[in-house]
Amino acid sequence: ALCLDAMLREAGYSLDDVLVRLYQQAKQGQGVEEMTLAHVCQQLTGQNWQAKIEFLTHTTQPLPLKDALAILGIDYQIENTQPLAFGAKVVEKPDGLSIQSVLRDSQAAYAGLSAQDTIIALDGIKVTPALWQRKSCGQTAIQCHGFRRDELMTWILQPQQYSVEKAILKVQRETVVANWLDCNIDLISDLQISGISNAQ
Repeated sequence: ALCLDAMLREAGYSLDDVLVRLYQQAKQGQGVEEMTLAHVCQQLTGQNWQAKIEFLTHTTQPLPLKDALAILGIDYQIENTQPLAFGAKVVEKPDGLSIQSVLRDSQAAYAGLSAQDTIIALDGIKVTPALWQRKSCGQTAIQCHGFRRDELMTWILQPQQYSVEKAILKVQRETVVANWLDCNIDLISDLQISGISNAQ
């Protein structure tokens, strides 16, 4: 939807205009079929949208996020972060390492770990962030002890580190972004958003 909205805005319209047109047609008794979206976009812009919409919705090709966000006034960059041990994001707490999130199809996920679990020991040694990272680079399976709520648990972890990319979004054209988000331009100044975009 974001990519389609950006493409429409480049042509002088927006996804809001498409939804309004669809609503008007619905009030006249016109249903929505597979080609309706492409037809409405063509009615608004005078351009053929079938190939563009098929690319966005019917292929597995990466979405053109960088180009779309540039149209919307935002710079999109990818930065590599520290490898994620076992595929689990953890934070150190007094009672151990608390799991914040687990990547899908990671060794942590395969072992059965989940968010809010608290890791207390690896192979019988009190866990620390350094030990957690070091064990993920090893060659043998690791016995992991921890708590899920009040229940003591044991998991078997296979060592692996996961490359994680972080998306950095920075405002390049404040007026364009404010118009896109329909907000006061003062709220846009110095806005920067970052988050994990991909993990392997």
